[in-house]
Amino acid sequence: MALVPLLSLPVAGGLAPLLTREIATYCHNDNWPLFRGLLRASHAWVLTCSLVLLLLAWLYVDADAAAGQGRLQLVMIALLLVPLGGVNAIRSGVLKGMGMPVRAVLPVQIIQSTLFLLALSLIGLAYSLNVVTVLWVQVAAALLAYLAGSWLLLRNRPAGVRHGPTSYETLRWSSSLLPFALLAAVGTFNSQIGILMLGMLGTDEQVGGLRVADRAAHLVGLPLTLVNMVIAPYIVRARGDGDQQRLQRLAQRAARGSFAIAITVAVPLVLFGSAVITFVFGDDFARPAYLPMVLLIAGYLVNVFFGSVGYLLSMSGFVRDSVKGQVASILVNVTLCALLVPVYGALGAAAGVALGMLVRNVLLAMLVRRRLGIRPGVL
Repeated sequence: MALVPLLSLPVAGGLAPLLTREIATYCHNDNWPLFRGLLRASHAWVLTCSLVLLLLAWLYVDADAAAGQGRLQLVMIALLLVPLGGVNAIRSGVLKGMGMPVRAVLPVQIIQSTLFLLALSLIGLAYSLNVVTVLWVQVAAALLAYLAGSWLLLRNRPAGVRHGPTSYETLRWSSSLLPFALLAAVGTFNSQIGILMLGMLGTDEQVGGLRVADRAAHLVGLPLTLVNMVIAPYIVRARGDGDQQRLQRLAQRAARGSFAIAITVAVPLVLFGSAVITFVFGDDFARPAYLPMVLLIAGYLVNVFFGSVGYLLSMSGFVRDSVKGQVASILVNVTLCALLVPVYGALGAAAGVALGMLVRNVLLAMLVRRRLGIRPGVL
C-alpha cells in the first residue's frame, strides 16, 4: 500500500490539477469540443500507462514466484488500485474544474473511505481478517468510488459536452502535464522526507512519534487544503478575464479564512496536545510526539498564513515556479534533517520540515508578486 502512491505517479501524477485548470478554462469559454477531447485523452493516458505498469509488474512478480518467493504476488492485487486511482483522479479534476468541489471529493474521500471501513468491520466481526482480504476490500471500495464518480460526472456534465465534435490539443496537454507531474512527484517526496531521513538516522520510536505528530499537525493545514479545492477554478476565471482586483480579493480572503480556522485548531492542540496524543495513541507516543507536533504546527501555520501561493501559480500557468518552491523546500529539509536528526531525533526532523515550509512559502510568495502582480497571504 505504501508503494501504490509512488507507482501511481507516472499514471495520474499531476493529472487532476491539469484537468482542473483546463476544464475551468473550457467551461468559462464554452469550448466543449476541447472539453470532450481532453476527457478522452486523459482516459487513454491512464489506461495505457496502467496496462504497461501492470505488465511490468506481472513479469517481475512471475519471476519472483519462479524463484520461490511469493510475497510480492500480493503487490499485483494492490496495483489494481493504480488504474482506479487514475480514473478517479480524472473525475475529481474535471468536477473541480466545473466548480463542484464537494462532488469532486465525495467519491474517494467519503464514499470509498466509508465503504472500506464498513466492509472491514463487518468482515472482521463475521470472519478473521488477513492481508489478502484487506487488499481486495480496498480494491472493491475504489471500484465503487469510480462508479459513483462516473455517475456524478455524467449527471453534471454540461449539455454541450454530451453531443458534438471533439477537438484535441495533445501536444500542449502533454507539455503541460509534465510540470504538473513533476510537481506531484516532488510534493509527494517532500511530504515524506522528514520521516524517511529519521528512519535512516533515528530510531523506530522516533519515527512513530514523528508520524503521530505529523498526522495531528496536518489538521492545522487542512483548512487551506479545503479552500484550495474550492478556489482553483475561480483563479483560472479571474486570470482569464484579466481581473487583478478579483484575483487579489480571492487570494486574500482565502488566506484569511483558512488562517482563522487554522488558529482555532492549533491553539487547543498546543495547549492540550500531550493529553490528546496520550488518549488516542497511548503514553508511549506522548513524549516523542508532542514537541515535534508543536514545531510542525508552527510550520503549517506559516503555510496557511501565506495562503494559496502554489495554486495561484499553477492555476495561472506558472507550474514550473511551483516546482521551484518545492525543490527549494526539499533542499532545506534534507540538509537540516541530516544535520539535526542525529542530535535531536524527531525534533530535528520536525524543525527541518517546518523551516522547509517557510522557505517554500517565502519563495512562492515572491514569485506570485512577480508573475501575477498581487500580494498573497493574510496581510
